[in-house]
Amino acid sequence: MSDETNGKARKVLVVDDDEPFRTTLKDSLIPFGYEVLLAQSGEAAEEMLAKERVDAVVTDIRMADGNGLELVTQVRRKFPNMTVILMTGFAEVKGEEEAFNLGADGFLEKPFKAEALVELLKNSTSMDDLEVVDTKGFYPDSEGLDDDYAKLNIDDFDGDIKIKYDVYVRLSKEKYIKISHDGEDITTERLESYKKKGIAFLYLRKTDFKKYMGMNISMAPLVKTSKMIDKEKKISIFEHTAEVILADVYLHGVNPESFEHARTVVESMTELITDDSDTLNLLALLNGHTDFLYAHCLGVSIYAVMIAKAMHWFTPANIYKVSMGGLFHDVGKKDIPREVLAKPKVEYSPEELKMYENHPVRGVEILRQIPNIPNDILHIVGQHHENCLGQGFPVGLSKNRIHPMARLVSIANEFCNFAIKNPNSPGMNPTEAIKQMFLQNVDRFDPPFFMALMKLFKYDPPESFKKLVKPKG
Repeated sequence: MSDETNGKARKVLVVDDDEPFRTTLKDSLIPFGYEVLLAQSGEAAEEMLAKERVDAVVTDIRMADGNGLELVTQVRRKFPNMTVILMTGFAEVKGEEEAFNLGADGFLEKPFKAEALVELLKNSTSMDDLEVVDTKGFYPDSEGLDDDYAKLNIDDFDGDIKIKYDVYVRLSKEKYIKISHDGEDITTERLESYKKKGIAFLYLRKTDFKKYMGMNISMAPLVKTSKMIDKEKKISIFEHTAEVILADVYLHGVNPESFEHARTVVESMTELITDDSDTLNLLALLNGHTDFLYAHCLGVSIYAVMIAKAMHWFTPANIYKVSMGGLFHDVGKKDIPREVLAKPKVEYSPEELKMYENHPVRGVEILRQIPNIPNDILHIVGQHHENCLGQGFPVGLSKNRIHPMARLVSIANEFCNFAIKNPNSPGMNPTEAIKQMFLQNVDRFDPPFFMALMKLFKYDPPESFKKLVKPKG
């Protein structure tokens, strides 16, 4: 009957100001193999926790010395790995979901049987028992889709980024545990402790995620469709996206950790924008328009994120804007007939070339139908074919008039034009793709962004180019 961990009985701290209840609960847990410590108040519990290592805290909500929820906050702050279960004889907490929101792993309403607490202790997953989220695919099946949360790489959290929202760890497909409350700093030490436990991601509620990324987009109708999300279409997009990334976008020689980080960004960003039926349909149009267009857009999104990180763009809002801009940079091509896109550009007629060179303008027109979409993304879409010589299209902007994010995405776009199979390229290894970019007039490219791309693949550029990115003076 015992519930043991690594051959040792789990240690539980019971906190309650009712001495007979504390003693009875202790006597009830011992036969199940638990070592039980007792504290009569939150203050006493904190003193004990400073001296004793325990696996779980079981605490009453209301005690003579104050609210037991204050203890929960302190436990979560100081001991993020610890299981916390709340007890109450009152109606302060309206059910299990609210208990989880308070940062607890479980909730019991007095009176309860010892077996009920044992069951919670067995099922409550501490950080030591945490099942790490699968990173090898978007979501393995429909049950894996979560409509409430969005994930962030744990490495995106550091001391310089203040989180104004509740932060969670994913324990299972159905259960998320709050590890940080609104406005609470997550220390570097806590982050390192999570990483040592194998935690790769932290989560925000999706409503907070949109605000955190500076992308509080209220989607408007792009076409007249039902507002109900087509779950099957969404799952199909995720499954196909995972296949395309592995089959067409991943390139040998790229840093695996950098690629996986970028892939996670694209996952979360795609999950965000497919919450709206119209935007989901827009993404599905890109996915189904030609065999190569969606792969190209995913490639540009992923490699643009990698370039941004290599440039030390650590602000999450900027990273996600680059990702979204990369994914939608060619959305204007959805109006170009498939038979035109399937031809090499050298075979375009003057009319077809004009249509092609207008796709950035058309892309901006399409995305402007989405209220509150960040202007940065519109600049990326409208300017990704401009270049630093002022010889790009559709306007021929000079370098200082091209948005920095657009200059960055244009590098990823040119690279993917060579590296990912399409009518103009058979697909090349990264080294050959970069060599082809050098064979063009290299002055077209913003040197620091191009250098960042080359570093991703450990490509050593000519000394003449290195001088372009060295700090002056």
